[in-house]
Amino acid sequence: MPLKKPFLGFGNNLGIGGVHFTQLRKVIVYYCERSGSSNGMRVFLRRFLMPYAAKHPAIEFVVTPRPASHPILRGIYMDGSIKELCVRSERAGEIRTRLDYLRDCSTGHNIQYGRTAVVSTTRAIRGIGADRLIAVK
Repeated sequence: MPLKKPFLGFGNNLGIGGVHFTQLRKVIVYYCERSGSSNGMRVFLRRFLMPYAAKHPAIEFVVTPRPASHPILRGIYMDGSIKELCVRSERAGEIRTRLDYLRDCSTGHNIQYGRTAVVSTTRAIRGIGADRLIAVK
């Protein structure tokens, strides 16, 4: 009898058959051609953007100069949500880490789970009118 491979759960593969599909559809890179806060971004664009884009063909990259402002990475996801990261005064390696963060996020917005309401088991001690504000069992 052959041994079965243990089931390790479905994991976060976001795909079918263990293939990962990135939810990031487009990255817009804003930078200034002259400001000091965009030095790392200019180095990243010259040396590292083309190999990064070739490694991730599913992501569309748009580079836009934006004078007199800090560099920004704007990620647009499949569900239409947007996440922006300011990469002011960061080196090229840190900017690559930020791009990996945008790529690995499953969506552009933070998921908030439902919270349970607080129910008091005793009467309020704040005064007469406070009983109406707190549910008493």
